[in-house]
Amino acid sequence: MKKDSQTEDFVNLLINSQGRIYAYILSLVGNHDDAEDIMQEAVSVMWQKFDSFEKGTSFIAWAFTISKYQVMNFRRTKARHAENLFSENVFELLAEKAETESGDDEKMECLGECVANLKKNHFDILKMKYFYGLPVREIASRIGLGKTAVYKRLSRLHAFLKDCVERRMKARSRLDG
Repeated sequence: MKKDSQTEDFVNLLINSQGRIYAYILSLVGNHDDAEDIMQEAVSVMWQKFDSFEKGTSFIAWAFTISKYQVMNFRRTKARHAENLFSENVFELLAEKAETESGDDEKMECLGECVANLKKNHFDILKMKYFYGLPVREIASRIGLGKTAVYKRLSRLHAFLKDCVERRMKARSRLDG
């Protein structure tokens, strides 16, 4: 049984980082349902291994490492559906990019929160475009819209995400200031 102060430390660190951790996982799997399942598993592992976390070091880096291994475990269990998964090289590049591009932590966390709140059909369009790299004509064919309609929808989604991130950043700065 962990000490109460250790439990409190873990909860505080997790609360302050969970948006970024979820966004990181989501960026690697591209599916909300899978990301939520992996997040639960990752948090469970983090709690089990919290004794090994060195206080004063980067909790988010530690959490990203655990999350990355949970995503790798998930990928292994889903290997029979290989057509839906990136190659290991692409996965490693995505993981590395997500880790290194999180320099603007708050902005990345806000983006993750905004993406997590998208309607499923909107997220699916973004996933087809940016996760699977499908051309607009293929996306249009899959969802039964014209190419122009898909371009317009992507444009509106980009504008929505930009506005959402800006609103969240302003709200955070008001809370901090």
